[in-house]
Amino acid sequence: MTRDEPSLLEIVVIGDTEVTRSLELAGAEAVVLGFSEDEGTNERWLAVQVGDMPAVMLPSSSVKRTGRAVSRESIYPGEQLRITQEGSAVRDGVEPVQGCDDATQDQRDP
Repeated sequence: MTRDEPSLLEIVVIGDTEVTRSLELAGAEAVVLGFSEDEGTNERWLAVQVGDMPAVMLPSSSVKRTGRAVSRESIYPGEQLRITQEGSAVRDGVEPVQGCDDATQDQRDP
């Protein structure tokens, strides 16, 4: 990560690009939840979340740093959702989550 790239849990402003306009996110503030790198182009991508919307992946070049950040506790409720080797979802390592075939189920749903 370079000094110009945002860090985990940093608040960023989403730039005005064709993609961000199509997602209706241009100009919005978002929180960085994760990173990925395209092995072919070495372009760094960010998982960002605006409010209660689902997280989206955007190229790091499409966001601007604010220098502000949120606490981990404000994003993560402290619950865990784990996936077994067989593909079953398990909450807090104890009981299977009913009706969950993959990791897309909202971890806050009982």
